[in-house]
Amino acid sequence: MKLEKYQIDTNGSLKKELDIIENATRELITKGSQEIIINKKELQNIETKTIEIEGTGNFIGVKNSIINIPLEMIVFPFFTNQKQKRNVNFEYKFTDVGITMRSKLSSFDKNDKVYQPSLLEKKIYNYLIIMYEKNIEEEKEIDYIQFEVADFIEKFLGNKMNSQYYPKVEQALKNLKYTQYEFLVDNHKKAGKLKFESPRFFLLDYTKLKIGKRVYYRVKLNSNIINKIIEKRYIKYDSKNLMEITDRDSVADRIYEYISMKRFNKIEGKEKIEVLAGIIPLQTIKINKVKNKKGKIVEYKTSNMSFVRRRIKKAFNVLKDMEYIKSFKEVEEEPKRYTIYYEFNTAKDNVCHVSSYLSTPESLTFMPNNMEENIYSDEISNYEKFELALKKVKRNIYFAKKYNKRIYKKLVRLCDSEGEEFVVEILNRIYSGLNTQIKKTLGAYIDTIVRNLKKEQVNNVSPKLFNFGNDHTLKNNIEDAEIIKENNKKEEIIEIEEKESEKPENTNDELENTLLNLFENFSDERKEEIIETAREYFLKDTGCEKLNPIQEKIFNSENVKKLYVRRVLKEIFGI
Repeated sequence: MKLEKYQIDTNGSLKKELDIIENATRELITKGSQEIIINKKELQNIETKTIEIEGTGNFIGVKNSIINIPLEMIVFPFFTNQKQKRNVNFEYKFTDVGITMRSKLSSFDKNDKVYQPSLLEKKIYNYLIIMYEKNIEEEKEIDYIQFEVADFIEKFLGNKMNSQYYPKVEQALKNLKYTQYEFLVDNHKKAGKLKFESPRFFLLDYTKLKIGKRVYYRVKLNSNIINKIIEKRYIKYDSKNLMEITDRDSVADRIYEYISMKRFNKIEGKEKIEVLAGIIPLQTIKINKVKNKKGKIVEYKTSNMSFVRRRIKKAFNVLKDMEYIKSFKEVEEEPKRYTIYYEFNTAKDNVCHVSSYLSTPESLTFMPNNMEENIYSDEISNYEKFELALKKVKRNIYFAKKYNKRIYKKLVRLCDSEGEEFVVEILNRIYSGLNTQIKKTLGAYIDTIVRNLKKEQVNNVSPKLFNFGNDHTLKNNIEDAEIIKENNKKEEIIEIEEKESEKPENTNDELENTLLNLFENFSDERKEEIIETAREYFLKDTGCEKLNPIQEKIFNSENVKKLYVRRVLKEIFGI
């Protein structure tokens, strides 16, 4: 390219010479190129509504945890009340926790309609969760869910299909797609070391497909949500029964999800009114604005507690009418400080909230046309000892993540072929020895234990030599198992899957000693933080809200404290 040269006369007008350079440069840039037309669209001016929630205390209940989306969905208001204005951005300020939640709408232009997700969006979201669970169970496509509107309306909701549902479902999906959620920590002292796994995210994305005359929606949930479903860390509810609660009273639905999540195997529970107000959410303090005599707007606060108490008691009455709660009462424990004491109805265990901690009634209600398949409950076999051992081993989180109906059928077939005692021994070893993530499949892991047990029977080796809790490796593939040779001195590794390379392994004892040595080298402040987290784990395992003097003494005993400290350290180092 031939470049033109310019000589600048220092005595001339600088402005004139700069104009000459600018014009020449513009000609070079635009020469031979097409003109690009950019149309600017005016964006919609969306109002932001700020709601301050005060006086709730720390309703999340923790200060040193990473909050994931399943927990966020229960303790924060992702779906708003239908009765209020929905084409606004919401900003919830939880002042007692030091956290702000934002629910922000994204529109293309001023004519684009997007609304805050509400009841219909929640039903669609629950439907998608169930479809993902079903596909994972059947080992089908999990990257996305593809469905017709009629599938959702008729098979899931159980309603008769009509043309009015098409635009409603599409608008609901659009609302879910273009609503962004954001979590901010405003006060680190109040929030502690609380962190959010996803501080800013959308729940889903979708595309509309037309195949012939039929219209499909291909929906992909947030990847963090999909991972929690795969790991079975998503709290399980029977959607039909949960929707019945929602249709009766949306506040009762919010309360039931929260108290069920915290239940484990307890029959009774209690929650402060302020905590429940934060979950719903309801404002316990009302901000009023009035003009004074000088014409200035003055703000003042008044208590809204009487309304909050009436609303919460109404919700508990709904739960009692629907027989999920057997009884409840409100107690004024301190002046103007109220607590709700409630008792679950065990006859409804695993009917709406499904948990391996709870007993299973003889009959459960399922979705119309068998849409929802309860992956946690099994057909009860005739092997009583096996069923008890299975119920116990489901409390092992690493077993529960991989457990499904195919595993149940596999275990029953083993009972038929090898005997009930043989399978009970397998489950007992898994319960006591499985203390890290299974990297392959649970079926292959069980096959390994079966081969080891049969080897013991052939060689008449003492079962104590096969304590997986002590000899099984932590860091490498959990599906490798050690078996004892006939001379009881040498060991060989049976490989379940081919590996590209092998690494030297450490025993549990060596690893745990290393962890304790590392702990001793920490600063006193860091040690206190680890011990406090260990105390929380111990408290959770006891199922109590507060340690009594006897439990405190047990925790402070050397062996117990070391056990829980090692547990915390393993999580810190990702072991």
